[in-house]
Amino acid sequence: MRILLIDDDASFVAAFSDMLDEAAVSCPASLITASTEREALKILAETPSDIVFLSLDRPDVSWVGIAERIKGVEALVPVIVITDVGHEDAARRAVAGGALDYYNKEEITCRHLVHIMRYARDNRHNQDKLKQTSSQWRATFDSIPDWIVIVDEECRIVKVNKAFADSFGRHPKDVVGRKCRGFIGGIDWPCTECPREAVIADGTPRVTEVFNRRLSAHMVITTAPYVDLQGRISGTSHVIKDVTERKRADLEREALIAELQEALSRVKTLSGLLPICASCKRIRDDSGNWDPIEVYIRDRSSAQFSHGICPECARKLYPDYYKDK
Repeated sequence: MRILLIDDDASFVAAFSDMLDEAAVSCPASLITASTEREALKILAETPSDIVFLSLDRPDVSWVGIAERIKGVEALVPVIVITDVGHEDAARRAVAGGALDYYNKEEITCRHLVHIMRYARDNRHNQDKLKQTSSQWRATFDSIPDWIVIVDEECRIVKVNKAFADSFGRHPKDVVGRKCRGFIGGIDWPCTECPREAVIADGTPRVTEVFNRRLSAHMVITTAPYVDLQGRISGTSHVIKDVTERKRADLEREALIAELQEALSRVKTLSGLLPICASCKRIRDDSGNWDPIEVYIRDRSSAQFSHGICPECARKLYPDYYKDK
């Protein structure tokens, strides 16, 4: 544990150091001291601490302000105020302003230090887990190729993933606070196409398909309510999938199917057994009539006949012409 003590009273610093040595048996710790607020802030900026004990006997300077400035350098570090008798009100104001707790100089003991350090150790462990979880969540969030946009009730962007920001040549942090419509919509995409107001009104997710003329893209937008820690709908989340290529492929496939259907409508096929005369080759139709084979086929398909004479029939029909050939 890294402990920072801010105090300009050498006797109390020595006493605190002795208490910390005794407490370190249960919870190992190292002590860093600073005699002024400026020195303490410089130390915090260079070497993060696990706990800050603020015992400067200067309540008139406002421990609240000092605690706030410490938090400004290291937001998650717990600040413990150690006060003299008579300054408890100022210490309580410091706790209300962000400090974790306060103790009287005459009452604080080694046992108190052990409890505080164990709390800080558990707090640090939880912070590390939270950072790890946050990092994993951000990595997953940014790995999704679809656009993800979270907006508040005023349609200002709260968070976007990397895919969205990259599409507009921006860093995700540079997009936060901007109006969503300024990126996706524009003057040619009325807000009436966005389902966010309806989703906020009834809390029901919606899937909407639109054509964005500004981006020349077909989009499928899944919109869901964004709920804050109090369970109140404070905005909406939008997952936007670009389906332009799929839409183009669908249109091409529909056009091809239409062409094939048109072609098939012009094609007639013959199938099954055909009752044909073994001598004259006429074919009997369903009514019992015997039609010449070319008439039967012509009426039942798109085939057309042009008549000629094969060589064998030519010799039979015109023997004088073909007798020497």
